[in-house]
Amino acid sequence: MQNETLLAWVIERFADVMGHDAARIEAHSALEDIGLESMAVVAMGRLLEAHFPLLPRTFLYDCRTVGDVHQYLLSNFPDEAARLSASLRPVSPREEAHASARPHFSDEWEVLDDDLTDAGGVNADDAIAIVGIAGRYPGAPDLESFAALLDAGVDAVGEVPAERWSADGLFSGDPVARAQWASTSKWGGFLRDVDAFDSAFFGVSAVDADVMDPQRHTK
Repeated sequence: MQNETLLAWVIERFADVMGHDAARIEAHSALEDIGLESMAVVAMGRLLEAHFPLLPRTFLYDCRTVGDVHQYLLSNFPDEAARLSASLRPVSPREEAHASARPHFSDEWEVLDDDLTDAGGVNADDAIAIVGIAGRYPGAPDLESFAALLDAGVDAVGEVPAERWSADGLFSGDPVARAQWASTSKWGGFLRDVDAFDSAFFGVSAVDADVMDPQRHTK
């Protein structure tokens, strides 16, 4: 049970870092096949270090599959692995029942019955639709700015901002280097102020927020 619990946790962490569905990742999945590159290695290492402080930062380069990562943690850090597995307790039947009792909302529109409306059961004139939308985008902190950016035909894709990371030493145009270690691009669409996540507001500890996948800050 401990092995299965830890393996599931490792798979979920890879899914967080890579932006994949955890159901698509299995123990035999090769790290190369799920798209693990240099920056993802760093992000995954930081997540694991929160629970395995003495973990070498380069250990992922010695692992070929997700299962290899799981076995490495079990073999080299049995005490930490046991504590982590114990903290990942399964949900009790009572908690499941409580969760299932919560209201569920449908994404489908409910169509009013014309006969019912005509009969006075529902007054269509009194129907209210509340629609809201918000978002942040590369080069645009809100929807109005995003609309203006689109209207002007501005390309928000650019080189990696210096405050994110330095692309020097990571990006290479050499095909051999790309196949072995280098990043294939130094351009992208980047949100600003991704480090301004209010962890206290969302009930996330500062330690967990520091190692959390930045993509989760914006969800």
